[in-house]
Amino acid sequence: MDTVQKVIILPEEPIAQINPYLHGQFSEHLGELIYPGIWVDPAGGIANTAGLRHDIIAALRPLGIPVLRWPGGCFADTYHWRDGIGPRESRPMRINTHWDMAPEPNQFGTHEFMAFCRAIGAEPYFAGNVGSGSPAELRDWVEYSNFSGKSTLTEERRANGAEETFGVKHWGIGNENWGCGGHMTPEEYAAAFARYATFVFDYPGNPVEKIACGPSGKDWDWSRRFLEAMFNHQGQNRQQLIQGFAAHYYCRTAGTATEYDDRQWLELLSRAYAIEGIIVGHRAILDEYDPEP
Repeated sequence: MDTVQKVIILPEEPIAQINPYLHGQFSEHLGELIYPGIWVDPAGGIANTAGLRHDIIAALRPLGIPVLRWPGGCFADTYHWRDGIGPRESRPMRINTHWDMAPEPNQFGTHEFMAFCRAIGAEPYFAGNVGSGSPAELRDWVEYSNFSGKSTLTEERRANGAEETFGVKHWGIGNENWGCGGHMTPEEYAAAFARYATFVFDYPGNPVEKIACGPSGKDWDWSRRFLEAMFNHQGQNRQQLIQGFAAHYYCRTAGTATEYDDRQWLELLSRAYAIEGIIVGHRAILDEYDPEP
């Protein structure tokens, strides 16, 4: 005898509010994601506004993406933001060492990314270059983006077409610095984070949140050693420098993003389910050092 099962939804009994930032996305210079995925030659045959594809914007806007990270990923720690500003015909051609030495024309830079975020309704999240950049380079990018007063950098931003500030709140201090971002130990990264974050300033009307590179998966040791180095550094507590902690977890399975069978789909779902334990585990370590987060 067949049994009947019912699922009852009680929308009037909420459990808790879900932070929209849990559903953020990222846009890295990998494969065709940027070229021609987001940006195309304005004179080409694909409908666009200043290079930004109309069809992609139309597809992404209804998703309500809350925050979008750029330019990486691993690409962030090889990216120099000045390459991507100014007249497009004057921007240097680089190589993308994280994507088979592909050409990187820098046609999609700070201004284009901001225009894209505004077009799809997402907050921008910039990942700063710690691996191959300098604190001065990151400091200048923040001023260029967020300072509304008079300086050489803000006048350059205005000359490049942005009179108003970009108001970028989220700033990643490096990315995956345990791997492609420098192969650092937690202690080495803590020293680098403290140094770089010191020069990521709040500007009037545009406060920032400095986001530290977290661990990969269940690497509890990374979290504990990084926080120990930050909170108990020769009697100095550097807690005030950190506003976010970006852990990474990959649910890789065989196949590609668009071609997999039912077994692989179930495997992917089971791996994704583990994210709850990973978040709770690292949160417990964070609470040991910062019980009033």
